[in-house]
Amino acid sequence: MDAMSAGAGTCKSSHFATSRRGSSSRRGNTHGRVCRMLTLDAATELVRQTLILAMIVSAPMLIIGLVVGVIISLFQAVTQIQEQTLTFVPKIASMIAAAIVLMPWIGHRLLEYTATMFQLSY
Repeated sequence: MDAMSAGAGTCKSSHFATSRRGSSSRRGNTHGRVCRMLTLDAATELVRQTLILAMIVSAPMLIIGLVVGVIISLFQAVTQIQEQTLTFVPKIASMIAAAIVLMPWIGHRLLEYTATMFQLSY
């Protein structure tokens, strides 16, 4: 049984799964593992999941920046103060504060995604 048909999605150590020619010179190319190839559908799904995760993780900070920007713009319109730094500093400060507050949630989402990717590779 060769390494590709050894199991559905399983990776074997090159110590146990030899190449078809029986030479160990190909061992360096696989870093000790022989895995199944990623299909076009699986690669497309992986890219889709990555983009969705990027949007989900960045959305709260962007929404907070948008809300603060609208509030500051309304304040500027009411008071007729047209200072550029008045909009920039609060938006940056609120987005940094949101990133700090949301860091555990973001880390949890990224760790879940990473664990899923490593499970797919085995």
